[in-house]
Amino acid sequence: MLDNYPAETTWTLTDSSGTSIASGGPYADVGATVVENFCAGDGCYTFTMLDSFGDGLCCTYGEGSYELTADGAVVASGGSFGAADATTFCVGGDFGCTDAAACNYDPAAIFDSGTCDFSCYGCTDPASCNYDADATIDDGSCVGDGVAIVVSITTDIYPEEITWSLIDDASNVVASGGPYSNASATIEELVCAGEGCYTFTISDSFGDGIYAPGGYTLTVDDVLVAAGNDYGDGESISFCTDNLNFGCTDPTACNYDPEAGIDNGTCDFSCSGCTLPSACNYDPEATIDDGSCLFDDSCGVCGGDNSTCGGCTDPEACNYNPTATEDDGSCTYPPADNLNCDGTCINDQDNDGICDEDELAQSSFVQLGYDVVGQNTVNGMTTYRVWAEFADPTEQLVAVYGFDSVPLSINTTTTFYQNPLGGALGVDYNPLLLPVDSLLAFDSWVTVGGEDNTADVSSIGLDFAAFEGSGGALIADNVNGGSVFIYPDLEPTAFPDADGRVLIAQLTTDGEVNLTVNLQTRTSDGENPQILQESLSFQEVYECFGDFNSDGLIGIADLLILLGDFGCITGCGYDMNGDGGVTTSDMLVMLAIFGTSCE
Repeated sequence: MLDNYPAETTWTLTDSSGTSIASGGPYADVGATVVENFCAGDGCYTFTMLDSFGDGLCCTYGEGSYELTADGAVVASGGSFGAADATTFCVGGDFGCTDAAACNYDPAAIFDSGTCDFSCYGCTDPASCNYDADATIDDGSCVGDGVAIVVSITTDIYPEEITWSLIDDASNVVASGGPYSNASATIEELVCAGEGCYTFTISDSFGDGIYAPGGYTLTVDDVLVAAGNDYGDGESISFCTDNLNFGCTDPTACNYDPEAGIDNGTCDFSCSGCTLPSACNYDPEATIDDGSCLFDDSCGVCGGDNSTCGGCTDPEACNYNPTATEDDGSCTYPPADNLNCDGTCINDQDNDGICDEDELAQSSFVQLGYDVVGQNTVNGMTTYRVWAEFADPTEQLVAVYGFDSVPLSINTTTTFYQNPLGGALGVDYNPLLLPVDSLLAFDSWVTVGGEDNTADVSSIGLDFAAFEGSGGALIADNVNGGSVFIYPDLEPTAFPDADGRVLIAQLTTDGEVNLTVNLQTRTSDGENPQILQESLSFQEVYECFGDFNSDGLIGIADLLILLGDFGCITGCGYDMNGDGGVTTSDMLVMLAIFGTSCE
């Protein structure tokens, strides 16, 4: 029988000398069965089946096959042979089957004809589940008692996608098959299983089942249990070998069949319903209660949840329902005490969308800045004074602070100079100690306005260990925070000076300074603005401190220039300690650096 491409099929018959005595093809009729007869003398021959495309007859395009019969015996057959299939056989005279084990053994034959037939072999025991009624010679294949389960698979053009399994009720895999390699081929597998219950599952890895005319059948003890091909990625069927009757196996169904062992999908539940007369959905026609009974809620709704008469019964709530008789817990309220139910401000006098309670106090703060008040003051270091500038002379600086969310940080790339007679705060500086150590004038400290021990400046929470002990950074970044502060209205230096400035630190270092601070002020109307995360960075601009005549040496000439300004009270050009005047303190500073080279 030809496949879908008969033009590819040819055959030849040659004798022992290689001479062709018969041939056929190519053919024209798709799927046609072609029978050709010819006569040949006694002798040996070679029959060759050919496919010009190289894919044989059987498996990819159609279900073709061939069979060669000589003297009534099948000599060759097949379909899956690729490009060629050759068979050599002999006929006539002294030729015949010389294999005594063959079904057609010829004891008179001298030469084997290659036509020996073994199709009569099989299981000849009628008690065995794989008994073959057509077999005349037992081949030892009998498997004994059991139930014959036959799985037959006819593949499509994608045999490699098909697999199946047979699993017993203990989850053991009894048998399995696939994936397959031959397209359009029929594979039949016999499983001899014991009495029991099983689940057969057939799968397709691509999810499209088996294309027709392919498909599968499952036969149990000669009873067709399942068949199909359009099963998507897979389907399963469960059965017990002692009951192969089909019917509805669900006891809750109206048509439950207690005699059925295999569910056939016909279960009917139309007789199920509520059988309780007191229920609001009682069904007098129902014979099987399906647990669907409902009852009226307090609002009289069958199966209701009281929602039709429930609601918010709190008059203070945004969604108060005066008609509700039962509170259902749905009450909602304004998101905050100063907001309406729609989230807008209750009080907003300036109509800017910010509630009066949340308005931030406004500060006249302008900037952070610094002055160089001394260079080459201590071992080549520079002394700076850092200040906060305000536009309103009545706004006083109350605190410089920091904590975890808005940290305070004052640091240098080298170290800060710390004099042993000074301290971490400006109020720790006592000018009377300058004669003991004139370098005390350049001590590093922080403050709020005050620059000596006459001021009233305090601190809380700040850890000065690194800053004061080794000239390290001053940090306040934990949850408790830290602050330098004054008591409002009690420290005159906390108000801006004539330039609008309030002193917050004196720092002596030869490195780059970086600081970030937070400020709290108090305005004349009692508001307390906060200025957050203000930062400032600066680096020394070299100038030889004390070299008044710019000759590169701090010497007699510079001392004489300082003495010429001695007694100056304010606006003095040669003020060395930054206190505004030229006094003995400045002379002591000059003497401390006398003889220093500016190179």
